[in-house]
Amino acid sequence: MVSLYFDIRDIFRAVKLGFAAKKIWIHFTYLFYGLLIYDILTYIAAKISGYDLAIMWHTYHFFPCPFSKAYPMDFNVGGDILYWVGVAVMVILWFLASAAVGKITIEQLRGNDFYSRKEAFNFIKKNWKAVIFSPIALIILMVILFVGGMVVGAWQEIPYVGEITTNLLAIPIFIVSLFFVLLVAVIALSFIMTPAVVATTKNDTFETMFELFSSLTSQPWRIVIYDILLWIIAPLGTALFFIASFLGIKVMFATYYYASEIIHTPEKVNTLFAYAMQYLPNLPFIKSLSPCCQNFYNWLTLIPAGIPNFKPVFYETLNWSMHLSGFILGLTFTLILLFIASYLLTINSVGQVIIYTIVRKKKDDENLLEMLDEEFEEPIIPAIEEEEKKEEEKPETEKEEKVEKRKRGRPRKKKE
Repeated sequence: MVSLYFDIRDIFRAVKLGFAAKKIWIHFTYLFYGLLIYDILTYIAAKISGYDLAIMWHTYHFFPCPFSKAYPMDFNVGGDILYWVGVAVMVILWFLASAAVGKITIEQLRGNDFYSRKEAFNFIKKNWKAVIFSPIALIILMVILFVGGMVVGAWQEIPYVGEITTNLLAIPIFIVSLFFVLLVAVIALSFIMTPAVVATTKNDTFETMFELFSSLTSQPWRIVIYDILLWIIAPLGTALFFIASFLGIKVMFATYYYASEIIHTPEKVNTLFAYAMQYLPNLPFIKSLSPCCQNFYNWLTLIPAGIPNFKPVFYETLNWSMHLSGFILGLTFTLILLFIASYLLTINSVGQVIIYTIVRKKKDDENLLEMLDEEFEEPIIPAIEEEEKKEEEKPETEKEEKVEKRKRGRPRKKKE
């Protein structure tokens, strides 16, 4: 079992604990399938809404965003439904991946370093309802309270009776309003900490909701400060991983370029690389989202430095093999980008497990690392009992075998 300080120092472990192949691979797998489903539904939504898919593909490629100024789209009702279903699928898969990574993390902290991805997936199959329906139940409760407030507002419009009864109920209405504010904060926390709560405790939906309320009301500032710190160190750790990936790409394509110079075809590498770069989130897409995204674009422009004398010229006329090669290379760049993003999500998942473990220790004086997984305790006892039973039966079996041998060895009496 890993010994924790149960304070702010443990948050820095998230970068190290998150740098594990099986954890990153879980987030990468779910992120890949989530993006694939999101892309398919978004392009279908654009098609049924009457937009040109060729322009949309040329603008966004694998990262369509109808809210971008590069090619803004206003979907119809059917398109909006498909688009938000795609967004919901991505969020659900992110929740499930976070719970799986959280389960591996808590088992690692308990000393079980050999907890596998298969076991984590089996855990998700058994506990996926609590992961998904806890935030949904809280949102439904918020909607009910909001509708109740509208009913009270409509009741107040009734002459005499409505005005008097509403004023008499002013204090209860104020208390419900305060609870509504608390509920909004708990919903925000549920999107961050629900997978960690389920992964560490195996709670059902109601117990998970109770833990979210209890954690926020008993340790609010600890949760806020720890999460802010986590969201500072997570991008820093991801930036280091990005730099390492960038250096790998730089070495790879520098090798390609020098090899092409030997056979006098360096322009082909330039053309191929420039064409492949289009499949990453392109320049107008990044600039149109937020000024802070310009820094991300500046990082992307460093990648071509891996090729000496690289000139990012986009050629309009390419043969079929260059188109296919550029698409494959662009898809490779996209997968690398998703893998880097998966590390960021992994750090967050690991960090949330650590934060909840600390909060649980502070508010309930309960060490979650000392809780044993029942899945591994159940098979042990029957196995031991079976072995003891065999040992007890062994002497009796040996006696029976000796008696049987004596009977076989006796000479038969001859009949007179």
